[in-house]
Amino acid sequence: MLLLCLGIALPGCGRCRDTESRPAEAADLSKTEETGPDPAYFRPGLLPIQKMRWDSIPPNRRSEFSFGTRLYPAQEPDDPDSGRPEIWRNEAPGLQGSFASVEKKYPRSAPPGIETSRRIKLSGWKGERLYSQLLLWSSSEISQVRWKTSSFAGGGMELPAGDCLKVNFVRYVLADDGSQEGRGAPPDQRSLMPDVLDDFDRFDLPARSVRPLWISVQIPQEAEAGEYRADITVEAENAESLTFTIELEVLPRTLPPPSEWSFQLDLWQNPWAVARYHHVRPWSPEHWSLLKPLTQMLAQAGQKCITTTIVSRPWGGQTLDAYESMVEWTRLNDGTWRYDYSVFDRYVEFCMEQGIKEQINCFTVLSWSGYSYFDEQSAEYKTLSCAVGSPEYREHWRPFLSDFARHLKEKGWFERTVFGIDEAPLEQMRKIIDFLRADAPELKIGLTGEYLAEINDDVYHWCFFIDQQVSAEVLRERRSLHRPSTFYVCCGPALPNTFTFSPPVEAAWLGWYAAARGFDGFLRWAYNSWPLDPLVDSRYISWPAGDCFLVYPGPRSSIRFERLREGVQDYEKIRLLKEELAKTALTSDREKLEKLTAFLMAISYSSSAGPDYYLNTVNQGKALLEELSR
Repeated sequence: MLLLCLGIALPGCGRCRDTESRPAEAADLSKTEETGPDPAYFRPGLLPIQKMRWDSIPPNRRSEFSFGTRLYPAQEPDDPDSGRPEIWRNEAPGLQGSFASVEKKYPRSAPPGIETSRRIKLSGWKGERLYSQLLLWSSSEISQVRWKTSSFAGGGMELPAGDCLKVNFVRYVLADDGSQEGRGAPPDQRSLMPDVLDDFDRFDLPARSVRPLWISVQIPQEAEAGEYRADITVEAENAESLTFTIELEVLPRTLPPPSEWSFQLDLWQNPWAVARYHHVRPWSPEHWSLLKPLTQMLAQAGQKCITTTIVSRPWGGQTLDAYESMVEWTRLNDGTWRYDYSVFDRYVEFCMEQGIKEQINCFTVLSWSGYSYFDEQSAEYKTLSCAVGSPEYREHWRPFLSDFARHLKEKGWFERTVFGIDEAPLEQMRKIIDFLRADAPELKIGLTGEYLAEINDDVYHWCFFIDQQVSAEVLRERRSLHRPSTFYVCCGPALPNTFTFSPPVEAAWLGWYAAARGFDGFLRWAYNSWPLDPLVDSRYISWPAGDCFLVYPGPRSSIRFERLREGVQDYEKIRLLKEELAKTALTSDREKLEKLTAFLMAISYSSSAGPDYYLNTVNQGKALLEELSR
């Protein structure tokens, strides 16, 4: 069966309100991009990267912009909160450092004000990825700050540092504060947020500044349970070295690899943003090379869905880089149609090669921009605008659905394919469903929107906005019928969310909420719909900072993305523990299961909940998981 994804506008979301956004300013082709002498060395003050839209470059100039332009480093913006040297007067001279909470975003221009700690304890399952944060700061300038890591020793074996312990330089980017209720903030509303996980292995630390380092510990699945220890030694040209110790406890349980996780993560991919940012032609060999590591990083987070488009601009122009069609529609001279699936096929095959293969989402039979096609008779592109369910609509879609279904069956993809409809009122949805049931009855339907009992039997995959109070009975029934039920956030609510300025714990909480409510996964509308220069400014005119992307060009991960992945890991750990405890007849195991169930039942979404609620829930939940894992 073919799955059609339908999307519905939701109260509190707001992403559907505007179908067009202001275009980016035209590129200044007189400007050149500059590189530093060493791509692994971050020195504040170098020129920023100049980026532009691919379609803004005149065709006769495009050859000037070669593949693989990866420029280091982009200049970090000035801190709007800097210029207060007096707050550093009581800081000890020289390089200072400490482990710090992963739940806090530390300002770049203010002393962190934390109790210094050079030792931290972490515990986790085999196969789990753990996180910590290390802060470095100084009242005076420190040059050539760098670090080296040891392997984890102990536990009956050695865990090599190169495989298990990674240190990332955290880059600050401009953000807003989300005060515009789901909209982009005015340009003069600026704050500086640590988010980008970069690959520099040394840097200069300016006087009166802070630099976070993000620590990732990937426990091998073959590791033996036990206690391990590793050191991180930070050195500098004009400062004494500092040593930090990680004490790691590997628990006697194993988390499967991401490809085996049940959680259905669906972060929408935008390949056109990659082409524009890197100045390459869409679908050129260079483009595919750039897409590969970005897609692999997504697969390693447990992504299950491939984002494809069967019409141009299905969501209008709500992102800087509009989604174009992966299917070329041509109306021939005799009035029949020809469909070119070559880009669609290559993209699906490509994503499957990288490990994303469970579901193919196709957008959309309800476009916000009409339906464009090439008219052979006039030798020009035309756009059909028609009402859903009208004779013109049916005439346009009927031959495509028949031919597309045939093609998908030939490729062996029919059972896993989804058509997407994004945020429409019930009347429109009903017309679309009636049309599909009459003309393409084998198609599955996926819907993003509020729960409506009258169409439940027609919806295979339903994704609900976080504020929808869908009963546990409905979710259990849908799961028994193998119909996925997921949830999403977008430009709303204000919290929990994954904006650049959001408290990091909120991203992790989303996995706990899915487990508590009985959802099968989570959707976020944008994995990489980048603004003009995301490595400098994460804001976008239409949406809160970071709303339209979770990772950065490079590809570079982010604190937000890693914490979201952490929540998915927790979901899987909860699932595995519940399955194991439910199989035994031991009184102690029944008590453990009851304790876990009671904790999950207390988790809920409320628009009135404050930041402390999300932090306390995740911290208490993690403590409980550790207790039950021993």
